[in-house]
Amino acid sequence: LGGEKISKSKGHKIDPLEIVDRIRSESGCQPEMALDALRYFLLREVTFGLDGEWSIEAILGRFNADLANDLGNLLNRFLPLVCRHNEGRIPAPARADEVVAAAKQAVAEWASAMEKYDFSGAMRAVWAFLGVLNQWIDARAPWALAKKGEKEELDRVFYCLAEGLRIIAGMISPVMPNTAVEIHKRLGLDVESHRPGWEDLTEWGRLPQGSMVTPGEPLFPRVVPAGDSK
Repeated sequence: LGGEKISKSKGHKIDPLEIVDRIRSESGCQPEMALDALRYFLLREVTFGLDGEWSIEAILGRFNADLANDLGNLLNRFLPLVCRHNEGRIPAPARADEVVAAAKQAVAEWASAMEKYDFSGAMRAVWAFLGVLNQWIDARAPWALAKKGEKEELDRVFYCLAEGLRIIAGMISPVMPNTAVEIHKRLGLDVESHRPGWEDLTEWGRLPQGSMVTPGEPLFPRVVPAGDSK
């Protein structure tokens, strides 16, 4: 912390619950999301078993870049589109080769990293797949497909994005359990009976047709620096 080894004897310590409260107050997210954000930062930023540098500025930066921008923003963009253009229901299972291949690669890299307790590497694999999905939604532009009446392609895009998010939720569940449950809820899965297992990650198309999505409030509202306007 500040270049010095954390030490109880020197009174140089961090209270994790205070940090969770700081994340919550700075962002406006729910307490369980703030807790997940802390878990994510520690396992993404610090190589397991080694020393790492800690600062509140670093965690809030990672919160904005990875959680608000990459994960939260994809949910915020995608789910309302399903409500607007497909009555809130997941269409029939479909595939896009590039998305399926990216999912398969992400799961393989995630599994390999987890076997070696390389939690940072595992999260990098997840976020690489998130990057693919964010680029793909921009490239396929479902809002434009809806405007042109291309329903079949729109349904394919909707299903691939939803299935990709389901797989991402499964991969982050060991690190961000509250977030994983919330994503599953928003995709219309019964979280009481559904617990992600290995087959849920390796088999494409397990998200059932007709599931009702629920957009909800942003899971990770952006932290706005003092002096900036929202």
